[in-house]
Amino acid sequence: MTNHSQPDNQKELERARTALSRLNPRGSQGRRILITGGLGFTGSTLVETYLQALPDAELFVTDFPRKGWEDAWKGEPNIKFFPVDLFASRSVPDLVAHLSTCGDLTDAVMMHGGGGRPEWELPGRAGELNDEDTRRLNFTSIYELFRSLLQTGILKGSQENPVTATVITSLSRFPAWQHPSGHGSAYGKAKNDLYHVMLFLASQWELEHHVRIHMVCPGTILDTMPEDQSKHFWSRTQTHRNFALSQDIANAILSGTELGSKLVGVEAIVDGGQRFLPLMREDDHPNPNRAKPDLELKNRIDYGRTLVEKLEAELSENPQNATRKS
Repeated sequence: MTNHSQPDNQKELERARTALSRLNPRGSQGRRILITGGLGFTGSTLVETYLQALPDAELFVTDFPRKGWEDAWKGEPNIKFFPVDLFASRSVPDLVAHLSTCGDLTDAVMMHGGGGRPEWELPGRAGELNDEDTRRLNFTSIYELFRSLLQTGILKGSQENPVTATVITSLSRFPAWQHPSGHGSAYGKAKNDLYHVMLFLASQWELEHHVRIHMVCPGTILDTMPEDQSKHFWSRTQTHRNFALSQDIANAILSGTELGSKLVGVEAIVDGGQRFLPLMREDDHPNPNRAKPDLELKNRIDYGRTLVEKLEAELSENPQNATRKS
C-alpha cells in the first residue's frame, strides 16, 4: 500500500522523539510493554515508534497468526512475538501464561480490534465478522485480557511508579458516525461499551492497582485505506487534514504512556477534526453521506457560538476592554 503521507509521518515521528528526549520521566530502561494487534498497519507503526523512542524497552507483541507471521520482527532482540487467535477460548489465558514468564509489565497497549476484512488473511475468516465475533474482538477479549493482567499482578504499579493501560476506541462509537444502513453498528456498540467500561475501571482500579488508563479514539486513518480510496480522500483533505494517519495514533499513545502520568480515564480523539465535518456546508464535506450531525456536539458548539456573540457585543460596546495596557 502506498503511503501518500510518508513525509508527514517521518516529521511527526521526529517531533515525538524530540519531545521525549527533552522530557521523558519514565525512560526506557526496565520497561516491558505489551502491544496487541502489532502486525496491523497502525499496530506495526506503534511498534516501530516505541522501538525508536524507547530503544532499551522490551516489547511483547501479539497478533493473529497472519500469513508470514513467523518472520515478524525477526532480528529485533528487544521484541518477542506471540501469535494469538483471540477467537479461541483459551487465547487470553494462554497469552497471560506466556507473559508471566517474561517479568512484570510496565505498560499494556491493546490495539487489536476492527470489523474484520479479507486482507487480514486469517484462515477461515475471509469477509466481515458476525456481530458475536465483532464484540469478542473489540470488547470482551480486551476486558478479559486487562482483568487477567491485573489479577495475576503482571500489570501492577505503585504510587511512585504507576503503570499504564491503553485501549483503542473509535469515532464509530458515537451514534452520529454509525453507518445509516446499520452496517458496523455492532462494532460501534462494542467500542462504545469498551469506553464506558474503561471509564468505570479508571475510577475503581487506579488506586488499587496504580494503573493509568488511557483511551485513544481514531477517526478515519487515511494511510490504512486502499490506495485508490486514500488518494481520493487525500486530494480532498490535504489542506485541512480532517483525518488522521497511523503515526498520529502512535504518537497519541506514546504521549499517554510517557508524558501522561496524571491523565486517568481520558479519551483522546485523534481525527484531525473529522467529527466536525457533518456540521460543515454540504458542498465542503468530503463525504456528506458518511455521517449525520452529532446533536450533542452541535448543541455544545451552538452554546459556544452564543457565548462568542455575547462577548463580541460586550467588546463592541466597551472597546477599551478589548485590550489592556501592561
